[in-house]
Amino acid sequence: MMRNSIKNRMNTGGALVILVILVVAMSLFAVLAIQSSLNEKKLSLKTKEGIENYYMLDAEAERVYARIDGIVVKSKDIVRELNEYKEFRTATADGAVKVEISDIQYEGEFPTLVKYSVVQGEKSLNVEVGVIGRETTVNRWSTKTKSDNLEYELEITD
Repeated sequence: MMRNSIKNRMNTGGALVILVILVVAMSLFAVLAIQSSLNEKKLSLKTKEGIENYYMLDAEAERVYARIDGIVVKSKDIVRELNEYKEFRTATADGAVKVEISDIQYEGEFPTLVKYSVVQGEKSLNVEVGVIGRETTVNRWSTKTKSDNLEYELEITD
């Protein structure tokens, strides 16, 4: 009778060890699944923020392009109006978004190229507008992102 009692206790101990190992393994998988979902949430929020920022820069770049196009098409004194617009854009900043008209190239009295950037923090959208007579074309529309440590810049041309 004593032998059966000892044998039953040994079987119960083995099952208990297996149960404890199973619970620990399942807990580990649960923690890993939660951590993975938190990382996915952070990534999706960062992606959402990046997309919103890009379209905010894009909208401002479109407004600047429309104004430059309007000056080229309708102005009687293109040089003066472009320079006034450049001074105006340099003096004002729309909240966190800043427009920098960096270069206006001329051939005689007519502009041939207007370069500007729309900047917010480390991200910028850079545009080159070509001018032929009274028509404008977008020669370049690219985004640039600087890293926090400024060791590299990533530029994507649209």
